[in-house]
Amino acid sequence: MPDLWSEIQEERDKIVKEQKEIARLQKIADDQAEAKRRYRMHLFRQKLHIYVALTLGILTIVLSIIGMMWLVSWDKEWRWGY
Repeated sequence: MPDLWSEIQEERDKIVKEQKEIARLQKIADDQAEAKRRYRMHLFRQKLHIYVALTLGILTIVLSIIGMMWLVSWDKEWRWGY
């Protein structure tokens, strides 16, 4: 029976090595997925900053034009009464 015991030990060692390799590959896959998620989040934040800046810029321009039109209207009423 010594051959049987050595075969069992070899099979156990083989299974342990396979499990370690599977765990290593799973960790690599998880790290890659996390890096991909972080990269997507980075791109999203960059786009968000650009869109917010554009929106604020357009809003500033529109409010400036509306304010100037109101001031011209108010000045016209104040100076000439109509």
